[in-house]
Amino acid sequence: MEVLTDKQIIIGNVSSREQVLEVFSNKAKELGFTESDLVPIFLEREKEFSTAFGNGVAIPHAKSSKVLKTGVFVYKSVNAINWDGEEVNLAIAIVTSEDSSNVHLQILSQLSRKLMHADFRESLLNAKTEIEILQIMNLN
Repeated sequence: MEVLTDKQIIIGNVSSREQVLEVFSNKAKELGFTESDLVPIFLEREKEFSTAFGNGVAIPHAKSSKVLKTGVFVYKSVNAINWDGEEVNLAIAIVTSEDSSNVHLQILSQLSRKLMHADFRESLLNAKTEIEILQIMNLN
């Protein structure tokens, strides 16, 4: 299952968590992962507890019946974003449908293991292009 392509990677300079989540939602709609606005679903998850992972990374996720297919989206920010009091330069969103059983947890687990390694995080944070980020992520 291909969960990440270069079309799902965005390099930009928005200034808030909400704007990043809006970029993810719009990109998910554009690429056919959903027909709905996912921002409220992301924000509901953030209310439970922040998805800021530490070390400049956040992993927001949306698990919903409004998601048509599983995917991962990456937003690399030129400037640090305030994510519930933490500075974030890289957000990696996971979107899955309600009936995707453990896929969401498998992706989250795989990402978390990789993000524990400083060299992996630094490579992502220093990447200059979408293709470079895709090659580093290597989730497929």
